[in-house]
Amino acid sequence: MRQAASATREAHARGRGKSARQAVKDKPLRRKVQQALAAVGELWSAIGAPTPRRKPCRRRQLATLVVGGAGVFLAANPQARTKLLERLGKSEAKNTNPSQ
Repeated sequence: MRQAASATREAHARGRGKSARQAVKDKPLRRKVQQALAAVGELWSAIGAPTPRRKPCRRRQLATLVVGGAGVFLAANPQARTKLLERLGKSEAKNTNPSQ
């Protein structure tokens, strides 16, 4: 970006105060304008280039879907939830308040 700005600035400074006829005949000015256009073109191509996209991780997506589905199933099905808790050894106490 710096190169494009400086090349454009130099070309403008060289061509300032010249008529169109004189500017066309001035070879160093034409070279500076050509360099400025090339630098601006490189800048535009760098800005407009698409960023490379990452490939999605299918295994992670599948694992998230399975865990989420199992959580929804357990939240919606109390029998399955109690069965799972019994198998894990954390059975829920039917009576949480011993005074009753």
